[in-house]
Amino acid sequence: MSYYTSIFQLFIVFYLNNIIVNGNNDIELKPDMLNVCGHNEERTITTYVPCLKSFDHLVRIWTRNCTDGRKLCQTYKHKTEYYQTNEPVLKKIQIIVYTCCEGYTRNINDIGCPIGSFQCQPGRFGSKCEYYCHQCEYGICNWRMQRCECRAGYKGTFCNETCQRGEYGVQCMRRCYCKFDTTESCSVENGTCECSPGYEGPDCGRPCSYKTFGKNCRYSCSCTSNQICHHITGSCHDKRPTCQTECQCENGTRCTHGICDCTPGWHGKNCELRCPQGTYGKRCTHSCNCLNGGDSCERGWYGQGCGNRCDCLNGATCDHRNGQCICGMGRTGRKCEHECDNFTWGSMCSNRCNCGLDSPCEHDTGKCRCKAGKTGVKCEEDCPINTYGVGCQPCRCQSFHICDLVTGDCKCKEGWKGESCQFQMSADDPGKPERGDSFKKE
Repeated sequence: MSYYTSIFQLFIVFYLNNIIVNGNNDIELKPDMLNVCGHNEERTITTYVPCLKSFDHLVRIWTRNCTDGRKLCQTYKHKTEYYQTNEPVLKKIQIIVYTCCEGYTRNINDIGCPIGSFQCQPGRFGSKCEYYCHQCEYGICNWRMQRCECRAGYKGTFCNETCQRGEYGVQCMRRCYCKFDTTESCSVENGTCECSPGYEGPDCGRPCSYKTFGKNCRYSCSCTSNQICHHITGSCHDKRPTCQTECQCENGTRCTHGICDCTPGWHGKNCELRCPQGTYGKRCTHSCNCLNGGDSCERGWYGQGCGNRCDCLNGATCDHRNGQCICGMGRTGRKCEHECDNFTWGSMCSNRCNCGLDSPCEHDTGKCRCKAGKTGVKCEEDCPINTYGVGCQPCRCQSFHICDLVTGDCKCKEGWKGESCQFQMSADDPGKPERGDSFKKE
């Protein structure tokens, strides 16, 4: 392959891999311009590969095999010559083509694509309309707001993540306030506590009232007037006269009229027996799913025999061995009682926010919370033209007028006035504004 052929091929590949689609505009679109998106396209180009070719021809030589008796004479002989050439070959390559992002257009000589409200077409959502509505699993696609709005109990970009234990509501932003020891579950939709048998109340913190027992306290006791009904099992026990009998309950168990209400992890008449291996919880009714014969305390308990209650706050768990609180994302402190400050995030607030212009970030994800008039991953960009404020909301200004990046107040061009620059003034209007004046609501 010749030197010039190689240079030509490199030029072709470089050009096609950096192709810019201009349409009818003289200014090239580039990836760092306003509202410009890139997408891959397949193109076919011609490349050249080296190959070896040959040809035959006659050459004149001297020989001693003369037919006329001479000792030396001339004759002709076939000779094969070889030469190198380049053959054209078609090749498919992927290139990046830059065009205006969906929802934006441009006029001649615009830098980037400033025109448009950046509203996704129906059926699409996302910061650049990159997702499809059918991807919303447990939510409603709001293409106007460019997001999937989850129904209560679900979270995530596509509303496909169920709330974790202790969370509920829209995007799982609310915390359940059920009494853990006496609650089976908390509704991920509305936070309603599902009480364990023998308990009732909004937070499942109250034992069943007199003469009722069991799940939701819906069963009536059959005990005689001289007996007490156990609020969980419904079993009848003789009353102790004048409270003279001392309770024999063990392992921190509460004694109710001589009946031991065992704490999770214990059972027996006096709660003296640990749960059999492979079971846990109140009355040892839950099965463990630990591997290799291992077991651990129920959530909220720790230590030898799981007899110590964790004192962690804000839904944090504790180490089942030493009780040390394991804070969730965005929390810190011995009991996880503190939120991260504005410029840290993550587990134990160990990460620094990486946001520009002193913008804070979300305590749990590190996502930048841009100030009014700013956008971008690090809040490094101004809001697009015709948007303003926190989240770059659409301006109210009419037609070709623009608004203030921070406040959204319209900056009317000469000859126009009104809150949204909707009124055109006549030439002799004494209220004609100076060029660039802002108009508040009149």
